[in-house]
Amino acid sequence: MPRVVHNQLSVAKIRALKNPGRHVDGNGLYLRVDMTGNKAWFLRATIAHRRRELRLGYWPEVSLGDARRERDSILHRVKMGENPFAEAEAKKEAVKQTATTLEEYTRTHFERIKNRISTEKDRKAWLSSMERYVFAKIGKRPLVEINTDDIVKVLEPIWTKKAYTANDLKQRLSGVFRSAMAVGKHPGPNPTETVLDALGSNAHRKKHRPALPWKDVPSFYKGLGDLPMDDISRSGFRFMILTAARPGEVRNAEWSEINWKERLWEIPAEKMKMRRPHRVPLSQQALALLREVKKTSGRGNLIFPSPRGDKPYSDMVFTKAIERLDLKGQVTAHGFRSSFRDWAAETRKFERDAMERALAHEPKSAVEAAYFRTDLLDARRPMMVDWAAFVTKRQ
Repeated sequence: MPRVVHNQLSVAKIRALKNPGRHVDGNGLYLRVDMTGNKAWFLRATIAHRRRELRLGYWPEVSLGDARRERDSILHRVKMGENPFAEAEAKKEAVKQTATTLEEYTRTHFERIKNRISTEKDRKAWLSSMERYVFAKIGKRPLVEINTDDIVKVLEPIWTKKAYTANDLKQRLSGVFRSAMAVGKHPGPNPTETVLDALGSNAHRKKHRPALPWKDVPSFYKGLGDLPMDDISRSGFRFMILTAARPGEVRNAEWSEINWKERLWEIPAEKMKMRRPHRVPLSQQALALLREVKKTSGRGNLIFPSPRGDKPYSDMVFTKAIERLDLKGQVTAHGFRSSFRDWAAETRKFERDAMERALAHEPKSAVEAAYFRTDLLDARRPMMVDWAAFVTKRQ
């Protein structure tokens, strides 16, 4: 008779296992290491001339000793004429029939978090990316069954070809499974945690948005006056340049955010990328522009409403202006923030922290963030005054 192998594994050996494959402990018990490094216990046995396999759980949640005791218990039941494999399969099938699918839970999760996503465009992108890449492949699967291999199969085709999309999906899925684990809908571990072990890094050197050299900003600002565009969108573009704000912040700006007395634009946290309120000192040029615009749009909520009514312009409004100036691919609306930053750095009149606060950038270090709580408003006022004077200077 063939020799029955028992207890070939040890805790030290298990910890050292890195390569994917089956690692036998003995008497039908083995540990399977997948390509992401997850380690799961399986038991094989032959019942009525048919080989059956049952997953016992993941290591280290199920320890080596636990796995061996479970193996011995199951094999004893088999010897007594029972079929625990069939029972487990029936139970699993019953769970499938009533279990929440990945798509169902993801949509529920999205409803909980959608108000934290700043714009309607970003909300649509969040859900549409899930529909296109995730739901189409594994959306109908029970949530409890989804593992790292499934996530890898979803992300692998786009991991390097569409790295930004793949990384966004990984981050969104991670949030879905953290939420599911918190409410007991998924047993864990989070299947997104070891994706990098399987796919490797897809990081690319950060591609900065094209920006106009800061010395050319005054001529661009003046050139906007000659473009065939409506006065409101032209004023919006100029206001964006004068304040060094993000395009979306300007398109969604409201009159209630303007503090005329303090000469401030007070943007609420829910409109900011970093979810913190931001105050922008307004130069005389910016205030004069607002007073002129108020004659036209002052009755509505938005400062720069589209011709469709009290609704914001689309994100293409500034892009089209750039195209009309034959600068497509050379300049972006967001890039004027870089132009402002370069100007501020090269004038050597302003502190780095004030420049970063002007752009509503958060401190890179957690320690910095904890101790540096001022927004340096007084230091930023002269900066915005000088910037407006430079931008609007006569050619």
